[in-house]
Amino acid sequence: MKVTVLFTLIFAILGLEKGETYNANERYQLLRDKINLSSLHGPLIDDDFFFSLSFVNSSNLKGLLEEASSLKDEPAAKEFFKNNDQSEKILGVNIDINAPLPRFGKVAASLFLEAQGDYFQGILNTELGCDSISLMIPEGLPTEIKDAFTCSYFKSLAPGSDLIANMSGISASLKAAWSGKYYSPSDPTAPNLYLYMEGLGRLGLNFKYLLRDFFKLKLRFYVSPKSQSSVLLSSGSLSNFDTALFTPQTKIDLKLDFSSEYEIKNWLFGGTFTNFEVFNLRTISKSQNAGLKSSPLIHFYGKYFGSFQGIQISHFSGIHLRTLYKAIEGIYLGSEMKFRTFKDRLGLLVRGRFDKDFYSIGIGIKSLFVDLNVRAHYPLRVKSNGMRPSALYNFNLRLHF
Repeated sequence: MKVTVLFTLIFAILGLEKGETYNANERYQLLRDKINLSSLHGPLIDDDFFFSLSFVNSSNLKGLLEEASSLKDEPAAKEFFKNNDQSEKILGVNIDINAPLPRFGKVAASLFLEAQGDYFQGILNTELGCDSISLMIPEGLPTEIKDAFTCSYFKSLAPGSDLIANMSGISASLKAAWSGKYYSPSDPTAPNLYLYMEGLGRLGLNFKYLLRDFFKLKLRFYVSPKSQSSVLLSSGSLSNFDTALFTPQTKIDLKLDFSSEYEIKNWLFGGTFTNFEVFNLRTISKSQNAGLKSSPLIHFYGKYFGSFQGIQISHFSGIHLRTLYKAIEGIYLGSEMKFRTFKDRLGLLVRGRFDKDFYSIGIGIKSLFVDLNVRAHYPLRVKSNGMRPSALYNFNLRLHF
């Protein structure tokens, strides 16, 4: 309890809370980075697997989705939004396949295939900036309607107005076909629903170089198709939500990742630079929504390790950075213990980790052929950046060569 209070006070003193417009894309990316980088596997080690399955889920998400699917009208949707105000939920799955290739001296190579799919939602009342407003009209609507739906047009509407029926400069047939489906918030104080969905894949080559057991380099080149879509729904628009109209932004890029680690005595230092776009191979569909963004991930970390009566004990800290969120959001620290039994055929890892929003507990079991890891992330504070974080649960299964 004392550690939790101290950690909370440190971030409060730093003045982290700021009133800003909400961006589901940015919030999702921060949460996904926290989940990925809290993995019990290191970025440069423990990659001798041929299959990996990971799953992450927010607490109470299943019940929330079932309740949302049963809503019949705007009053029910408004009540649902108010009951779940300032909440965020995520659901995601990752599948990784890794196939070794012939070695070239000290260079170990492998062919890898990765697939990831995520669903993220946030419910809150916040100032609607122009980026947010653009999310209220589906990408699948006719271009004439999307061109007429400007930020200044939206701000001229009264609360609860039909977003399309009041447009000027569009044909009467379009108005008749699309009116009565999408509305501005009827109550400026009521929350809205922000949805973000992402699917991506990676196919490429992985090269790892080891120099005298103390310096490691890793380079990955890969083709990465990615689709992302973001939606903003008021309580009046929820009952008319049609997923077919929200066309995702889809493109295929050539990317690279670079990682390195240096170990000296009882210290280890590392850095990773991932998701760097070399060039765009093809843009299949491009969204007009300015809220859909992407940027490389930079991650620096350090670890001090020792042992006590056969138990390896280490302490670590690090920071991960993107242009999509503040640097202070990516600071973390923690400790872990590793036990080995049955003549090193079975290992047990226990890890505790703190960051600005969560404290995490992870337990991993490592054997000759199978790794099983379970992590739980619990909110460190009641509110963070105006949201009430939910507990997250993460499961990972790996099969070795």
